[in-house]
Amino acid sequence: MVASEGPWLWIVVGALLVSALAFGLIAETRAANLRRLTRLAEAARRLSEGDAELGTALVDSRNDAIGELTEAFRKMAASVAEREAALRGADRRAWILIDSVASAIVTFDSGGHIESMNRAATKLLGYATQELCGHGLSLLLPEFGELPGRRDAMQTGKADGEFGSAVETNARRSDGVLVPVHLSIAAIRFEGRRFFIAVMTDLTDIRKAEQARDSFVSIVSHELRTPLSAIQGALALVRAEITGELPEKTRSMIAIAHANTERLLRIVNDILDMEKIKAGKIAYDFRAVDLPSLLEQAVEANRIHGAQFDVNIVLAPVPHVCVRADIGRLTQALTNLLSNAIKVSDDGGCVVVDTKVGSQTVRISITDQGPGIAPELQSRIFEDFVQGERSGGRKRSGYGLGLGIARTIVRDHGGTLDFVSQAGRGTTFFLDLPLADAAGDACDSSSATAPGG
Repeated sequence: MVASEGPWLWIVVGALLVSALAFGLIAETRAANLRRLTRLAEAARRLSEGDAELGTALVDSRNDAIGELTEAFRKMAASVAEREAALRGADRRAWILIDSVASAIVTFDSGGHIESMNRAATKLLGYATQELCGHGLSLLLPEFGELPGRRDAMQTGKADGEFGSAVETNARRSDGVLVPVHLSIAAIRFEGRRFFIAVMTDLTDIRKAEQARDSFVSIVSHELRTPLSAIQGALALVRAEITGELPEKTRSMIAIAHANTERLLRIVNDILDMEKIKAGKIAYDFRAVDLPSLLEQAVEANRIHGAQFDVNIVLAPVPHVCVRADIGRLTQALTNLLSNAIKVSDDGGCVVVDTKVGSQTVRISITDQGPGIAPELQSRIFEDFVQGERSGGRKRSGYGLGLGIARTIVRDHGGTLDFVSQAGRGTTFFLDLPLADAAGDACDSSSATAPGG
């Protein structure tokens, strides 16, 4: 009986040993897989915190599901790391650009607390970035709360880029000195967060230039125009021989002196008008004006000037219509246009003034027989001190202010001034003016002198 049980005992023992070995192998495999999965989970956790280093270093050579998952995760971590590096590079480039901008830039949160500033801001305001972080924007912009629309825009949920219109205000330096600045603020939304960017441009130099200009205008007005006007009046009296008959040679010299004095006075008056226009201080006295009378007076006033250059002015028949105008200022604009046409015309040439009435406007055209305006000058011809040339490249007296002044006067009359020009065929300047209300006052046909004349 014992002998027959021997083989079965060994079979049972062997089976138990095989089972134990199998369970051991399974347990070891499970432990190894658990370690692999644990390492993969740790790499995922670090990646979620922005650290892709462990994920990019994962290596699993086993050709199973966990090995495939590990390799896929490694590639994903490497891709994330590359993108983060690219973003950091882009952020650095963006900040380098912001830091190199000449205007001061300050960022702040929706509560008005300063977060950062560029190098121009530290130079303008005298603060280091760390000194201002967390402080209220009112430390730098004491008038910020009073600026139109600024507080309301910050309290709304909109983020439409720049809000409100750019304004001029004062920024306060670290030493307490107020600096005039041009301020523009934009609201930005990024990654679910809303913040603001304030861009400030220092206006100190511009203010100094304006003061210098005002000083220059004052000097021109009081130190030049007043004595020139007195000299002009005196020469006019002498030329009219009020003080006695003049010898022929003296009469000629007085005429030259009188003409040059008038020219200098026109230059001074145009400079003063230009500054008034830029400052928005030019005044008008609008009324219904008889157009035929106005044009006849303007043409007659410029005939002597035309005769000096052997240029004739022809006034075509003018329809009997009225325009709403300041007689003196519109005459000034017409005089500038006629004077320009005379100066560019050849000796013996002709300047033609024509009119055409539309349903609501009247067009006044002034055509010369000069060389035309060079194509490269046409876009700038109304700018200050831009001059064209007459035939042969010879310039006649002029200083490049009349056309710009004329365009502003016409614009302030509710009209437009433009031109067409062909090389070798002359130029036509045309101004379109609105007709006066027929039901209004009767047309004024009184004469007027152009301002400064």
